[in-house]
Amino acid sequence: MDLRKVLAALVVIMFSMPFIAQAVASGPAVATVVLAMLVPLMAVLAFRSYRWYYRRRNAGADDRDGDTGSQPGDGGDGAVHVRLPEEPQRGPSTVPAEGEEGG
Repeated sequence: MDLRKVLAALVVIMFSMPFIAQAVASGPAVATVVLAMLVPLMAVLAFRSYRWYYRRRNAGADDRDGDTGSQPGDGGDGAVHVRLPEEPQRGPSTVPAEGEEGG
């Protein structure tokens, strides 16, 4: 498990500890209601921070280990780039071929 994931989870838990402590001190009914609201919130925050970190890492913004998450030829930003084939030239060429005279 990545240390950053553990630290992110600890920060989310530390943020919610005062609310949990107040709810437990108020009684079991209040604690149940507060925990029912906080647990999904903590899960959403943890998931969003995890997703945000890996989007940044794969976009090349976090390049500590030299891996930007990009493939050769994609511009280094991790995005998919499609190269369209060039259109064939229409009409006679304006540049004479080697060995030909201009006309």
